[in-house]
Amino acid sequence: MHSYASLKLKTAPLLRTIRQQIRTVTNLTDSPKLDEIGYVDMQMAIQALASEGQSTDIFERDERRRGEEAWVILVDKSASMGLRFDWVKEFTVCMAECANDLTGKPDAWALYSFDNNFQILKDFKERYNQEVKARIGDMNGGGLSLLPDAIELANKILNEDPREKKYLFIITDGHPSGYEQIHQILAKIVKKSEMSDTSLIAIGVSKKATGTFRNVIKAANLRTLVSKFITAYRIIATSDE
Repeated sequence: MHSYASLKLKTAPLLRTIRQQIRTVTNLTDSPKLDEIGYVDMQMAIQALASEGQSTDIFERDERRRGEEAWVILVDKSASMGLRFDWVKEFTVCMAECANDLTGKPDAWALYSFDNNFQILKDFKERYNQEVKARIGDMNGGGLSLLPDAIELANKILNEDPREKKYLFIITDGHPSGYEQIHQILAKIVKKSEMSDTSLIAIGVSKKATGTFRNVIKAANLRTLVSKFITAYRIIATSDE
């Protein structure tokens, strides 16, 4: 947990930037208080009164409001990411904090890492609690990069989610490894994903891998990466309307 706290402190200025900028996107695509439009849920209203003023959502969701979002953040922690892994972890903290703020519900986002294994850092069913944060802080790099397998598994998880808008953010250098023809398989899986209802954004990939992904963000430093991520999210979120 100490490791996570250090990462969050280090990324605090960037985290504020992401939160402020992405909230302007949600304001463009939704009314500020639109979640509070609809009919009062009587059962929840009674609970709210019983809790003596604690914040409780007592409104049933109006079907006409903007569709909810589901995020999956996928972090490549393979050996090839080694030289950049410190700022990859910092960016992962930024993404996790923002996903928790902006999706509005703990069950609306998930965070996974992979090398030749697939690790759950936060599942959709989990709250963003101290245990989850400790997993992020303790994340270490190493191993092969089964990138196509990780994308395919993440897509399957997202496909089971009923929310209208689905985003898959992949933090990777785009260099898969582990078996023969893995590059060709990666290209097929990425194409299949991009043709689906899921918006796929590759973050931090190398120049050699830009042909594999349609939506690519790459940068030599964390601050530029954050800026480009905000721009990419704004374009995709508003184009979905």
